[in-house]
Amino acid sequence: MTIHAVSAVPNGEGRASPGPPERGTGIKEVFATRGAGGPETEESRILPVRFASVDATRRCPLRCRHCYYYRTFPAGEDLSDEDFLAGLATWKVTTGAECMLWLGGEPFLRPDLVREGTRLFRRNGAFTSGCVPLPQGITCGIVVSLDGTPTANDAIRGPGAFQRVMNTTDGGRGHLFHCTLTSANIHSIGEFLARLHRADAAGVLFGFYSPRTGETGGWVLTDAERDTAVDLLLRLRKEYDGFLLNTAPSLELLRPGESMRLAARCPYRNGEAVALDHRLRVKHPCSYGPGVDCLRCGCVTMSLRATAEDGDVAARNVLDVLFVHR
Repeated sequence: MTIHAVSAVPNGEGRASPGPPERGTGIKEVFATRGAGGPETEESRILPVRFASVDATRRCPLRCRHCYYYRTFPAGEDLSDEDFLAGLATWKVTTGAECMLWLGGEPFLRPDLVREGTRLFRRNGAFTSGCVPLPQGITCGIVVSLDGTPTANDAIRGPGAFQRVMNTTDGGRGHLFHCTLTSANIHSIGEFLARLHRADAAGVLFGFYSPRTGETGGWVLTDAERDTAVDLLLRLRKEYDGFLLNTAPSLELLRPGESMRLAARCPYRNGEAVALDHRLRVKHPCSYGPGVDCLRCGCVTMSLRATAEDGDVAARNVLDVLFVHR
């Protein structure tokens, strides 16, 4: 199944045309930021924060061995639904944020909260473990996390985790998936793609494990391994066109040699995006939390965002699907 999404065609400057955003206009609407280039509009001056992420809960049914969330265990219990939504609404009015990425923990352990929370924002996306029921009647792009073939995934996410996801997602049919590449699953990329393609999934995105400063070994890929993985993904794009959703420019930006350029384009680092924890406290520098090595970032969303701003129409199409317009 190939994903189709409507997106604005960039103008001669390689960016979406300025003016009032319309439904499905793509990256300018999703990630419009100060300093992105092009003319500053009245709207951009009024709305200093256009993108944010929030942890809906600190709870999760899994304890993935590579998960950034529990590297620094979040302090404090979850806020009540009422307090969370009231606080988020106030924050939204203050900042003018328009696009929200719902994370956790497992956001869909609180489906009613997420359903109500998405009504605050023009665009919403969510990442889920796929190990809890996916909510119905929610206007939100949903990406399910799987980290390779059953053997590779379960070594990272726990015994039986792959099958739990298949049970939740009707065998994967019609769903978007994301795989975080590490030293433990890098060799199963091709088999993993083939399996989900046979299952008629909607598509797959790949990111890389983002280590902490000074972290080596373990899950961390060497520069040579990461380069090799990017080369492989570029080749597989030709075989799985429209299914492997990382674009060629966004993959190139995930090479070790491009780390400075990716970090320089990150809206979190530039103060153009904000990450909130489960108690609506600001997380620094981003949703990965303190200590992450920004110069080894493997975030697929930020790589897509950066190349989309440079005129990568395919990346904008993917972002339109990840962050659904209300």
